Amino acid sequence: MKYRNLSSVLYADAAVIISGRCGTLNEFTLCYDMGKIIGVLKGTGGVTGFIPGLVKAFNKPTGARIVYEEEPRRLIEKIQEMSKTG
Repeated sequence: MKYRNLSSVLYADAAVIISGRCGTLNEFTLCYDMGKIIGVLKGTGGVTGFIPGLVKAFNKPTGARIVYEEEPRRLIEKIQEMSKTG
């Protein structure tokens, strides 16, 4: 069970973070450290409200690209656009 979060993000091109607790936070930090594209659905509660502050506190350039959006469809569109631009 300890490797579930790692295996769920290792081969992903991008991740979407919605609400969540410590497991979601772990998946976010793994994606961030791996330099993935990360979409955060704003306004869903949980860890999503803490992510901007955490990224600032990390102060670690990883190549991760994070997009924040309140509307789910628009979030996916932004992630898709980011994946096209490399």
